[in-house]
Amino acid sequence: MRGRKIDPEKYTNDMKSALAVILDEGAPKTSSSKRAALMLYREIRKLMPNARAKDVGVEALWIGREEYPTQDEKLAWFRDHAIRAAISVPLAIDREKRVGAVGESG
Repeated sequence: MRGRKIDPEKYTNDMKSALAVILDEGAPKTSSSKRAALMLYREIRKLMPNARAKDVGVEALWIGREEYPTQDEKLAWFRDHAIRAAISVPLAIDREKRVGAVGESG
């Protein structure tokens, strides 16, 4: 999967508010950022149920870029980095569950 897969018109208020928390705090280890990342992850998963974990992470970046556009390269890097750092925890959990499920049944 390359590029955006979710139409920007389908972005939910939950997605937007989760991104706002992640980017306003800029601290992915705080509990509110973790909750926001999990909310963002779940909302993306609802729209992309069969996507790989990596694709969910890429979609989170696209949503951030759409909702918080900037021409400044440093700001864009910080925005992307904050989103990647926050969404990495739910993505890691997703990968572990899917790998564990395959290992158990195989």
